[in-house]
Amino acid sequence: MLSRLTAPVTNLLKNRAPEPTPEKGVPELLAALADVRARKARLEQEERDIIAATRERLRQQQEQLEELRRKVNDSGIEVAAGAAAPASPSARAAESAPLVPTQPALLT
Repeated sequence: MLSRLTAPVTNLLKNRAPEPTPEKGVPELLAALADVRARKARLEQEERDIIAATRERLRQQQEQLEELRRKVNDSGIEVAAGAAAPASPSARAAESAPLVPTQPALLT
């Protein structure tokens, strides 16, 4: 019953064109521009902060790596610059193991 009563109102609203939004004036456009520029400045500052933090963290990691390299050299082990870390024995065994099925095929 309620749907029969609201149907004519709904039909009237569907046929009505949406009201146009009023155009923004110069003061509103300038305020929007100022807001966009402020957001842009915050994003650029955030970008600079992230870059600075990344550089600092990279510098710390390079120092730690050099310290580890000195410790390894002090223990009598020679490490070539840029050399890859040696693989664990289990990793080498897995690389050299032939690929065979884990279960034999059943013959009938």
